[in-house]
Amino acid sequence: TKDLAGTRAVLKTGTRLVIHLMIPIVAVGVLAAPDLLRLWLGEADPVVVLVFRLTLIAVLADALGSVAVNVVWGQGRVTPILVAAAASAAAVIAGSAFVLPAFGVEAGVAVLATVLAVVSIIFWAMACVRNEVRTIAFIFETLRGLAWPALACCAVVAAILAIPGVPVAVRLVLAGCAGGIAYLWLLARIGGTQDERQFVERIRRLPGELALPIGRTV
Repeated sequence: TKDLAGTRAVLKTGTRLVIHLMIPIVAVGVLAAPDLLRLWLGEADPVVVLVFRLTLIAVLADALGSVAVNVVWGQGRVTPILVAAAASAAAVIAGSAFVLPAFGVEAGVAVLATVLAVVSIIFWAMACVRNEVRTIAFIFETLRGLAWPALACCAVVAAILAIPGVPVAVRLVLAGCAGGIAYLWLLARIGGTQDERQFVERIRRLPGELALPIGRTV
């Protein structure tokens, strides 16, 4: 039906938008974790760095299911969401209680990231079943074309962070901006949908469009 088609479009487009927003942020955070922690705390203990990175991955895993859970919620399927949330909380508590004494806090955060990733897939499956979409097909369709932009983003961020003699704050700003630009550029070239390419093109033209009225008033 028309309503189902619209909901499917929201599910796919919204999930891809979340991915577009999160990949550059997580890439910078994971790769620049030691620099960020030194800037923030004055030191970068290896255990704290690992926990910081795993936390970012957990945030990404949780964000991936945010659109799906809102779609399911909006369609009145409250009980499955509450059950999944309760089960995930129980799994995190039980898993953390099991691994924390033996492996430390980093193992507990790894459990959290794993559970959130599984819950996001469950929410994807709920949304897909509710809207008559094959879950595997939805996952592949949603993630299609994002590997190369993500790899380009990570490569650019890593290269800039490796530049010696540049202040940490400057490197972080440059890495974030350049990584985001690399992601958008490759998305517009080979990875994006038609709408995404048009959006990136509008961003590219925005500085010129803003400068034109200013030039006329000078």
